[in-house]
Amino acid sequence: MRHSPYLGKALNDLPEIVNRAVDTLSFRKVQFDAIVVTGVSGMLLGPILAYQLGKRLAIVRKEDDKQNHATVRIEHGMNADDRWIFVDDITASGQTYDRVKRLMSNIKAGEPVGSYMYNWDEWTEGGY
Repeated sequence: MRHSPYLGKALNDLPEIVNRAVDTLSFRKVQFDAIVVTGVSGMLLGPILAYQLGKRLAIVRKEDDKQNHATVRIEHGMNADDRWIFVDDITASGQTYDRVKRLMSNIKAGEPVGSYMYNWDEWTEGGY
C-alpha cells in the first residue's frame, strides 16, 4: 500500500500556498482582522499566513484532540469585534466550518466573514 499524506500539499508547497492566499485575499479586498485554523495543516499554514498578512490568529483544536497539554479548545489573541476568516485545506461537508463557527461564537470571538480553502485557492464570502 502506498502512503499519500494529506499534509503533502501544505508540506511541499507552503511558499506557493501562502503567496496564492495573500494574492487571492488581497485581490478580493477581504476585510478581516484574524485567521482561524484547525488541525495540523492549519498549524502549518495559519501562523505564516497571519504573519504575512499582519492579522491575528486563532487555533481551534479538534474535538478528539486529547494528545496535547492545553486546557482550552481555542488558542487565540482575538478581540470580541474582530472579523475573521476560516482557512482550511478543503471543503467536504462544511461540518468543520460549522463547528469552528459555533466554538468561536461561544467565546464571543468576533464574526466570521468567509472562508479560504488553500487546496483549491478558493475564497467564499460568508462561509461555505
